Amino acid sequence: MVVPAHQSSMTCHQAPTTTHQSNMA
Repeated sequence: MVVPAHQSSMTCHQAPTTTHQSNMA
């Protein structure tokens, strides 16, 4: 699943995005 970083961290925060969560959160 490859999605934009901004969209992933903002909109798809409930999706299993450990990488984005680690970066943003």
